[in-house]
Amino acid sequence: MNTEKNSTIAKRYAKSLMDITKSDGIPAEKMLEDLRNVEAILKSSDELYFAMTNPIISAQDKEEIIDAVFNKDANEMARNMLKLLIDKNRFNFIYSIINHFRELADELNNTVNVNVTCAIELDENRKNEIKNKLFEKLNKTVNVDYEVNENIIAGLVYKIGDDVIDTSVFHKIEELKKEILK
Repeated sequence: MNTEKNSTIAKRYAKSLMDITKSDGIPAEKMLEDLRNVEAILKSSDELYFAMTNPIISAQDKEEIIDAVFNKDANEMARNMLKLLIDKNRFNFIYSIINHFRELADELNNTVNVNVTCAIELDENRKNEIKNKLFEKLNKTVNVDYEVNENIIAGLVYKIGDDVIDTSVFHKIEELKKEILK
């Protein structure tokens, strides 16, 4: 299966889960919290993920494992979605489904996640200034993750979803090199 088709399938599951979440009156944030718990548990145990995706283990055994492992950390609807993925032999889509559900929840809440890369650690005043400017430009609540990468020399690199805005000196030097070599 190609990546585009996989993404389409994951989006469909995420959208269906969001629709059911809304129709049942469950806050999207609560469902997202439970899905993050599922994701954290799965990522902390390679054996658990392997068991859930292993065709040798019966669907009934997998569903019992889901009830035992996720009973405290995920609501019934989230557990039922995991069981549906088992029944449809699509558990390997779980991380992509969670990611797409997160995007839908952000859209519903008018929130955007931005990754900002800078050459040096920024102080809180500068971080707040960047966050405020992003809020003004995007007209959305902004969650910003900062990371330091000295290789960019100076400037900032913004990653918003699939979009990248690169104002780094490194990028400008690379662009200049390309122009000179033409």
